[in-house]
Amino acid sequence: MLTVAASDGRVAAVISQCPHTSGPAAVRQLSLRTIARVAALGLCDIGAKLLGKGPVAVPLAAPADQLALMNTPGNYAAASELLATAGSAAPPNAVAARIGITIGAYSPGRHARELRCPVLCCLCTKDNVAPAGVAKQYAQQAPRPSIFEYPVGHFDIYMGDAFEKVIVDQILFLRRHVPAAMPPGLPR
Repeated sequence: MLTVAASDGRVAAVISQCPHTSGPAAVRQLSLRTIARVAALGLCDIGAKLLGKGPVAVPLAAPADQLALMNTPGNYAAASELLATAGSAAPPNAVAARIGITIGAYSPGRHARELRCPVLCCLCTKDNVAPAGVAKQYAQQAPRPSIFEYPVGHFDIYMGDAFEKVIVDQILFLRRHVPAAMPPGLPR
């Protein structure tokens, strides 16, 4: 969202929740073994694409001792709980492995100072996937940032009390910056 909003003046406001802002910071959360294995699969995936074959996949989330893009401690249980709530509509727990090669170079936070619209950055202070510290540094570079911190992990903000709190904060932000008719019963 930061990249799109920085390049498109039609965006009225941005809400960035547990945002990936720095590829290097995200990669530093992984073990060297995981980085090497994901890179190897990523190269195989690129080769398969060049040969017209289907993608080589890598899991998005897995326990800390297994291969995945997000295998830092504590995340698999929360990701599994979140996916379980979606039932049959849950997305697959896998992506094309080439993402693992490019994610380290993708740092959308560098566009924060180019934003021309207000931004709400909802940071999870216990996030060990998309570190909150670097995200906060980038958010502070935006011209009109609102930065809210929640004492939860990366996936925890999508469930329970943390979810209820962040949704209220986001609705209030939108009401301030993107006036629109709101359904009755929502917080004002």
